[in-house]
Amino acid sequence: MKSPSSKDLIFSFKDQVNTLDMPRPHLVILGAGATKAALPNGDKNKKSVPLMCDLITTLKLNTLLKKHGVSNEQKDFEDFYSSIYETKPTLASEVEDKIYTYFSSFKIPDELTLYDYLILFLREKDCIATFNWDPILNQAIERNIPFLYDYRLKPPKIIYLHGNVAIGHCPNKCTTGPLEHVCSKCNTKYVKSQLLYPISKKNYTINSFVEIQWKRVVHELKHAYLFTIFGYSAPSSDQEAMKLFKEGWGNGQERKFEEIEFINIEDEDIYIESWKDFIHTHHYQYKSNFFDSIIAKYPRRSCECLFKQLMECRFLKENKIPKTKKIYDFLNPLMCKEADMTRIKIEVKRQKDGKILETMEKVIGGKSGVYLLYAKPNEHFVNDKGYYEIEKGDFVDIAFNSATINIDITYRGPKDDDPWSMPRVPIKSNGECTYRLILVPNMVFSISLDEDGWDNRFLGTFWSSSDVKK
Repeated sequence: MKSPSSKDLIFSFKDQVNTLDMPRPHLVILGAGATKAALPNGDKNKKSVPLMCDLITTLKLNTLLKKHGVSNEQKDFEDFYSSIYETKPTLASEVEDKIYTYFSSFKIPDELTLYDYLILFLREKDCIATFNWDPILNQAIERNIPFLYDYRLKPPKIIYLHGNVAIGHCPNKCTTGPLEHVCSKCNTKYVKSQLLYPISKKNYTINSFVEIQWKRVVHELKHAYLFTIFGYSAPSSDQEAMKLFKEGWGNGQERKFEEIEFINIEDEDIYIESWKDFIHTHHYQYKSNFFDSIIAKYPRRSCECLFKQLMECRFLKENKIPKTKKIYDFLNPLMCKEADMTRIKIEVKRQKDGKILETMEKVIGGKSGVYLLYAKPNEHFVNDKGYYEIEKGDFVDIAFNSATINIDITYRGPKDDDPWSMPRVPIKSNGECTYRLILVPNMVFSISLDEDGWDNRFLGTFWSSSDVKK
C-alpha cells in the first residue's frame, strides 16, 4: 500500500469547507476578561468595561458608601459585596440598581468585535455560556442574525450563568429571550432575569432562571468535544461554579479524546493550576490572543479540524481571518456548504470602461427550497437622474460561488413577443464560475433553479429597458 504523502496529509481550507461530520459541540465559557478583550477601547460611547477589581471605582460607588456610613477598604468588589450582602441589604439593593443601570447602557461599537466573530465562527450545535451581565454578546447576535438567516442558519446556543441585563424570562417558566419580547408559548411579557451578584458562596439554585441555565451548561459539558475558557479566571471563591463544571466535564483523566483551550493573559502556570483536574495530561492549549485560538483559525469547523489533527494526524491549514467586514465573504463557502446553497453575485458593467453600474449579491438554493427575486420587474437605468442608460454592448457578469447547482439563465430580445418563450442557457456551477451576458436594448433576462425534486423556480426579471429613452 502506498503511504500518504505530506501533501495528502494537509487538511486544506477546501477540506475544511467540505467536512461537516462532527456532531459534538464546541462549548465556550466567557468571563469578564472576554468582554474586556472584545471592547478594548470601551463600548460605542467609550464606556469602559470594568473587572471585579475595579468595579467600585468605575461605578463611582464611594459616594453611595459614604451616604450609608460605610468605609470601603476592600479593593475587590466580590469581597466588598459579600460584606454588605446580609448586613446592609438596603445598600446592597442600591448597589445592584447601579450595576444594572450601568451595564444596561452598554452599546456595541460600529466596528466588528470579538463577540461578532464568536457568533459567526460557531454553529447552531455549539454553545456559549457567559458569566457576564453586559448586553454586548446579545447585540452581536442581533446584528449578525440577518447574515445568518440569508443562509437559513442559526447562531450558537447561549447560556447566561449569572443572568443578563438584556435577557428576560417568562414568569410562568415557559421560555427566555430578549427582555423586550413576550413568551412565544403563553404570550406573557418577559420579566428581568435576576442577576447573580458575587458573594463568597454563591447559590446557583437561588432562582429558577439561574438554576435552568446551570443545568443546561452541565448538559453541554457532558457532550462537548472542545471546551474553551475565555477570560474566566476560576476564582477560588467560586467553588460552586467549579463544582458544577466538574459535574458536567467529569474526571479529566477520562476525557482523553477531548481538548481544553484557554484564552487568557494571566500567567499560564498559575492559571492552569486552577484547571488541572479538568485536563487529561497534555490535552490543552493556552493562548493569549483570540485570533490564535482554534475558534479563529478554523471558524465553523473547530471540532472537525481538531479531530482531524488529533485522531487522523492531519496537518491543518491555518486560515488568515480578515479583521474587517470582509469576514462575511470569507465565511461564505463554509456557510453555503452547511446550508447547501450557492451565492450569486450580479454586476452590470459598462463596456467601454468597465464601470460597475449596479451590484447585487445574494444566496440561493438549499434544501428548504429558497430562491431569490433579484429585482423588481421592469427595473431600468436611465442617464442623468441618478440612473444609467444601458448601452448596446454593456454586459452583466453573473458569478456563482460554492455549492454545485444547476442554473438556467433565460432571456428574450426585442423581437420576442412571448415572454415565456425564452431560449435557455444551462450552467452547472461547481465551485466558482462566471457567466457574462451581453445586453442589447429592450432585452430581459432572468435566472431560475432546476434541481432534482424541485420545480423550475423563477427568480424574477432583472432588467427591462422598455422605458429607457431611445
